[in-house]
Amino acid sequence: MGLVALAGCAATGPAPPALFEPRALSLAELDAELRRELKGTPVQISATAASSESPALLIGVPQPHGFELGSAAVKPALAAVLDRLVAALKGNPRWLVQVSAPFDPRSGSFQGQDRASAVRDYLVVRGVAAPRFEPPRGNAGSATEITVIDRPVRP
Repeated sequence: MGLVALAGCAATGPAPPALFEPRALSLAELDAELRRELKGTPVQISATAASSESPALLIGVPQPHGFELGSAAVKPALAAVLDRLVAALKGNPRWLVQVSAPFDPRSGSFQGQDRASAVRDYLVVRGVAAPRFEPPRGNAGSATEITVIDRPVRP
């Protein structure tokens, strides 16, 4: 049932423009909002810290919902989660973003980085400034991980 609910988030077509209007939120408010909107889905959300001075929010989308085997194209379920981040990211220009994505063992380790780049590119096309992203990375895990870090943007 959770997968159906998550996939249904993106099944209604393109997100309305208001979804991408900048909204200033705290990480705690974004955390609460995402937990409420994604309740019952397989998406994992956890408050964490990039350092003692930099609170962070980790959003994990399990691999079956992020990408097809052998592909770096963002699936609709992952797109639905990313769409929910756009307005908050645009409204909080000091937040940095780290993206890591799993590689498909059949396709090699570079695919994880390609997938993470696809997530970054998806957000950039929707108005999140590219310099706010750490270099995309692959991971040996089973989820695409988007970490939002509350700290000043690099010059």
